[in-house]
Amino acid sequence: MAQLADASASYRSRLTRNMNCHDNLKVITGGRCGAVTDEGVVYTDEGGAEQTVSCDSVVMAAGMKPNAEEATALYDPAYRLYTVGDCEKAANVQKAVRAAFSAAITL
Repeated sequence: MAQLADASASYRSRLTRNMNCHDNLKVITGGRCGAVTDEGVVYTDEGGAEQTVSCDSVVMAAGMKPNAEEATALYDPAYRLYTVGDCEKAANVQKAVRAAFSAAITL
């Protein structure tokens, strides 16, 4: 679960515990999805080998990246611009709310 590095320890612990309760759940990290077919998922693993997993359902978390372009388009030296959430740094909702609170109390 190294992919949960940004999650709080309590959330990571609960999620890991809940995921371990399901024998039919397969977690794949570091792969690149190539196709989702009627039979399952075709992906490339971290070593570059193509793999296929037979399954009925797929949940894919593809990661996050910041989206600052829209915020910087609003920039005007005459005003203060505070960026929060994904326009500052890709993060979870908890971190976005904290950043928004920090910005608000400085006004």
